Amino acid sequence: RVIAISQMETTGARHTFPCFDEPAFKATFDFTLYHRSDQGFYAVANMPPIMFQTEMIDTVLWNSTTFDTTYVMSTYLLAVTVSDFLYEPATSTAGSPTTIFLIPKSGELSFFENICKTADNCHVIAITFFQLYQMAVADFGAGAMENWGLVLYRETLLLFDENISSVHDKYSITQVIGHELGHQWFGNLVTCAWWNEIWLNEGFASYVQYIAVDGVKPEYKPWEIFIIDDLQIALSADAYSNSHPLVHPEGRFSSITYSKKYILDLVVPSIYADLGWDDSNTSDSALITRYSIDAACTYGNQDCIDNAVMLFDQWRNDTTTIISSTYRTDVFCTAIREGGLAEWDFAWEQYLLSQNAQFQSSLRYGLSCSKDAWVLNRYLEYAMDPTKVRKQDIQNTFSYIARQEYGKYTAWAFAMNNWDRVINQYVVS
Repeated sequence: RVIAISQMETTGARHTFPCFDEPAFKATFDFTLYHRSDQGFYAVANMPPIMFQTEMIDTVLWNSTTFDTTYVMSTYLLAVTVSDFLYEPATSTAGSPTTIFLIPKSGELSFFENICKTADNCHVIAITFFQLYQMAVADFGAGAMENWGLVLYRETLLLFDENISSVHDKYSITQVIGHELGHQWFGNLVTCAWWNEIWLNEGFASYVQYIAVDGVKPEYKPWEIFIIDDLQIALSADAYSNSHPLVHPEGRFSSITYSKKYILDLVVPSIYADLGWDDSNTSDSALITRYSIDAACTYGNQDCIDNAVMLFDQWRNDTTTIISSTYRTDVFCTAIREGGLAEWDFAWEQYLLSQNAQFQSSLRYGLSCSKDAWVLNRYLEYAMDPTKVRKQDIQNTFSYIARQEYGKYTAWAFAMNNWDRVINQYVVS
């Protein structure tokens, strides 16, 4: 079925209605959405609805929903949706009315209410939201969007299932919700004049996301993960000669040259030997277990490879077998890398059958691990078909393949040979 979901940032509003579509120009907005009456859909936007009507237009019956006047805001923060999603109204622990909208599924939950309280507590200016709806969208180009009053997310970044989602999934969800709520202050309330200052929006929101995780799930040790996920990445990016003149342009022998071999030979096997495949520990231990299995299997630890292949074969023989979400992705990747076409085809079949976005994400990554160039090329062809792989996932699919030792040249060659096709179909701006 088809639903309507908007994405105005950065310059989408001017494609929707006539306006001065720049973040510095703020205004209030009054609008009405129309949709057909015979499809069971309803409209949701930034503000609560104030009037519903039914109108006959060209012999077709239409529903119209008129929304309350918005607060003063930038055009890029407007959001309009038409869907048949399930929803459940609630009040957050911060006192704000909230509703989570999602495609009809069972067992999926969100951390939103507690994170909203944490976000409220960490800002000098308290905002009592007129509404703060959260919507999980099946196919969304952006990871998430902080529209004032109606925040949109990919399903994998808002919903989790206790039986399927991993600790890493929960950590990512907590971070993203915290990030988007941080934008309610940094970006929505205080806005940069133009997009060249967007670092102000994103920098502060990225900081708030760690405060949110620490307030809701301190056992994830977010400030330690910050060192790896943000600090080191930022320092690494700043170390290139085109961004920092102190970097030696020819490179040199350094601690990396010697330490990497030390890590592969000693540290990874040691951690893997201690933790193995046990995922019954605390959340932070589960994350370490995942990373140690990933490293051990990737760099050829035979015990790790054998265990991964065994778990995959058990699941292949009986699809009701549950592979722990802690290392599910690594099992798929290792078994497909060590196996052949039969393993790949089985995983692809399960991907098409699955209705869980996080399980599909694990499978998409695993499918990228094949050593066969023609299989990867076929996978990229599948990814170009939105009936097989959602448009929002094409970038990740390319990225997954390009990361692999056997896939980087295949991904590059495919992109070069199909450049116009990729641009015409997937590039928005």
